[in-house]
Amino acid sequence: METKQRKKVNLSCDWCGIGYEKYYSAIKSYEHHFCSKSCRGKWVGDKLRNDLEYRESQRQLIKTKGNIPPLHIGENHWNWKGGISKHSRGQDYQYVQWRKDILKKYDYTCQKCGVRGGRLSPHHIVPWSECEALRYDINNGICYCYDCHMELHGLTKK
Repeated sequence: METKQRKKVNLSCDWCGIGYEKYYSAIKSYEHHFCSKSCRGKWVGDKLRNDLEYRESQRQLIKTKGNIPPLHIGENHWNWKGGISKHSRGQDYQYVQWRKDILKKYDYTCQKCGVRGGRLSPHHIVPWSECEALRYDINNGICYCYDCHMELHGLTKK
């Protein structure tokens, strides 16, 4: 049984000029060919910078919106959640100790449904993000089981 030989074609990159081979079946009917994505990106960027139509559209956009587009950071960002702290609670020794103290204080029992043991999670009465001084205060915590804690936050059970 004979195997078909796939035909290779020699091409040169339209950006850097380096020669390369590609299978004939892999060549699309594009007008331009590139040896890498990087070369294609540079070529497109250069073409856009020198394209009068593109430059004019950018000028019109700047006229209508002003010189600098609005930055979507902080309160302007679409996913802003009111200044939630960047501190990682699970990695923080103080938080781990606070969690242990809350569970011990309530004798490892959910304060809503009364289940003892299992998957328990402490809950901040005054939210973590709202008051830095009360983050590790043992009186600012209560013990809930996972399901009650999710229900309290309006989330679905897993």
